[in-house]
Amino acid sequence: MKFVVVCLLSVLVATEGTSMFLRQRAAVRARAAGELLGENTAAGQFFKSFLEGLPKNATKAKQEAVIASLEAEVGKLSENVLKLKVIQKSEAKHQGASEQLKSSLKGKDKAMMENMDEWSQRMNEKAKVG
Repeated sequence: MKFVVVCLLSVLVATEGTSMFLRQRAAVRARAAGELLGENTAAGQFFKSFLEGLPKNATKAKQEAVIASLEAEVGKLSENVLKLKVIQKSEAKHQGASEQLKSSLKGKDKAMMENMDEWSQRMNEKAKVG
């Protein structure tokens, strides 16, 4: 009888550990995608407001300052795209382990992992497009 109780407790602890791992993994992925998406959205708003506020006749120095600022923003966006590519390569590399984990999960945990993967792919594409 004691053996059965110990086995049930160990299964319960293992299940709680898996759920906690999944929640932590989801939080990390969401934070990374959110940061990149937020930066891209902010850059788009910056470009729009910056370009609307420009005078029609700008001096040569002002034009060069605008170009330098825009090139810096494009550089940041390019870095974000490279970060996304690195994240996608990492996810592709760990796809086998992720699929193995999903196959061992049941019910709500498996559905949560699948939804998290779909959401991650959508956010990465949305961040690339801007």
